[in-house]
This record gives sequence, C-alpha cells and structure tokens, in this order.
Amino acid sequence: MRTRQVQRALPVIAVALLLLTAGCSFGGGDSTPTNGTATDGDTATTAGPATTTTEAVSLAGVEDGRVVDAAALADAHRQALAASSFETRRVQNASVVVSTGPNTSQVTRTTNLVQVVAEEGARPYRFRQSDSAVGFELQAWGNDSTRVFRALQGQEVVRAPSVGEPDPVTGVVSRNTVAGYLRAGNFTVAGSETVNGTTFVTLEADELAVENDSDLFVAGSSNYRNYSSTVVVDEDGVVRALDVSATYELRGERHDLSVSFEVLRLGTVTVEQPEWARRALAAATETDDPVGTGTPAPTGTPA
Repeated sequence: MRTRQVQRALPVIAVALLLLTAGCSFGGGDSTPTNGTATDGDTATTAGPATTTTEAVSLAGVEDGRVVDAAALADAHRQALAASSFETRRVQNASVVVSTGPNTSQVTRTTNLVQVVAEEGARPYRFRQSDSAVGFELQAWGNDSTRVFRALQGQEVVRAPSVGEPDPVTGVVSRNTVAGYLRAGNFTVAGSETVNGTTFVTLEADELAVENDSDLFVAGSSNYRNYSSTVVVDEDGVVRALDVSATYELRGERHDLSVSFEVLRLGTVTVEQPEWARRALAAATETDDPVGTGTPAPTGTPA
C-alpha cells in the first residue's frame, strides 16, 4: 500500500517542483530559507518618506544619483548581509505556466514564498519555500559542509530527506535575485533618511531598463507594462526592502505581478538544526550508501 502511495505521489512532486521553479526567471540562483529557531534580533527598519539630501550616503554602484552598476550594489548587499545574522523573506504573487502532464500545461495563479534564516557568514542556515497552488513546501538546513533537503505536502513528507553540498553564500543572501531586480529598472535615488542612527537610501524606478522583456520576471512572460519598483538600502549596503509591481502578458492574457523582498531581522539571530535533518545526517554516516545524495535544487536554490 505504501509503495503505491509513493508511486502516485512522484508525478505530483514533479509538478510541484516545476511550479516552484516557474516564477522569477532570474531568481533561480537564490533560494534557501527557514523554519529556523532564531533569537530576537533587530527588527528591520525601512526608510519612510525621504527627508535628507541624497548625498548623505555613498552606495556601491550608484553614481550621480543613478544605479549604474547593479552587480556592484548586489555584491555590497551580499558582503554586508553575510557579515551579520539575518532573516529574509521574498513573496511573489504571479500567474505562471505549470506542467500538468507530459504534453499539457496550464496557467495558474500562485503565491510563492521563500524565507531564509542564517547566522553570521550565512552558516548555518535554514530555508523554506512554499507555493500556494500546490500546497508543497521545500525545506533545507545547511552548514559549511553539507545541506539536507526534504519536501512536504501538508504535514506529510513526500520526498525523504537527502544530503548534498551546501548552498553557496550568494544564494543564502539572495545576491542574484537582488541583482536581477536591480538590473531590470532605471533606478534613481529618491532620497535618504536617518532612523535610529542608521541612514537608509530609497531608490525608485518607473521604467524597465532592458531591451527585451521576454521571460523577465516570469517564465514565458512578455510585454510588461505599468512597471514600478522601490528599493531601500541601508548605509552598509544591505537591501532592506524591495518591491516590484507590473502587468505582463502570458499566453495571450494579461496578468498582475507583485514581488516583495525584505530583511525581517538583522543581528543576534541563531539557527538550530531541525531533528529531521539530524536524523538524516546520522543515517547518511551509518551506511555506505548515503541518504539520497544528488539533491535536486529547489527554486532559486543558490547558484
């Protein structure tokens, strides 16, 4: 009976993994979140209305009030965020094309959540990714030497824990995802504000900065309109908050997109190894055949 249940679940898992990877096309290099236990850290503070001059803070990749090097700004985010412990969350609401069989697919509205908790140096870390359309959740725990991954549907484990290589720091801190969003728009400095001793710079974009918008934010999408984005960066270079909204065409119909990324906590965050990961690692060391090596990477699992 159990074997038949597992066999029936395998196609469902495949569809779920496709759905979880069907969203942000440039974000495929970054995911890896949480369900981690963390102590109280500093609550992330985003800037309110800009009230001070734009000359207050110098940011990597920003010159003459414009973002001229998105990669440099994303690298600064990576370095500064990895220097602290943190919790981040990214939420994307979009319609995506999902495979429903060998030769069939459909457009489905989804809310895709990626959450990460990590200690200083992005090690150890916990990752959680879920998608509202299928009810699946992908979880991972990792450190300097390994990563343990599993998939659930509801409370049932539908992919047994597997052990593999740890995700790179760039993925844990969402460096590639941040860079992709920054490259997409014509960002300029809207202002800056100091809150509780920390200065925040607000960047805004109202036009795309790409020549070809095919597959830009959603696989198979094109003809983006009504694009706008706001990014808040602190004086150390951490992207504290990022929001994107737009409409796009997918299979002949228009759909709405909204994306939000935020640093929920920064500093004094700790991560505990979950019991399921501990058991999987113990099993892998007790046998000549490690448990499920060669883990398939979940959606943006860091590239």
